[in-house]
Amino acid sequence: MSALLNWLANGERGVSSNTMVSMITGIDALGTWCQCHPLDPDDFRRCCLLLEAVPILRLQLERMRGVSAQWATIVDHWEELEAMLKEECGSWPLTRWDDIRAPRAYAHMKSLGL
Repeated sequence: MSALLNWLANGERGVSSNTMVSMITGIDALGTWCQCHPLDPDDFRRCCLLLEAVPILRLQLERMRGVSAQWATIVDHWEELEAMLKEECGSWPLTRWDDIRAPRAYAHMKSLGL
């Protein structure tokens, strides 16, 4: 729980990673925002950073399937998207200040209907 609290207080958060926290843990990390899936590699990167900061959540990733068809697709392709993102971006973990360009990962996300 302390890892999650640390991420909530200090982690690099976005709507899609907050959606993961809300749906997996029941903690309202969204506030007034609506649930959303990652729309681009930077959104997905924040979701990856969440799972690295709070590894226990990776064990519950399957719960995201029930959020939307897009989330179900992401769960199905998580490992390949994560590997593609890390390979394309080079150094990891990237931060919000890095120039995040992952055109292959982005094209793959779009080909999956995300």
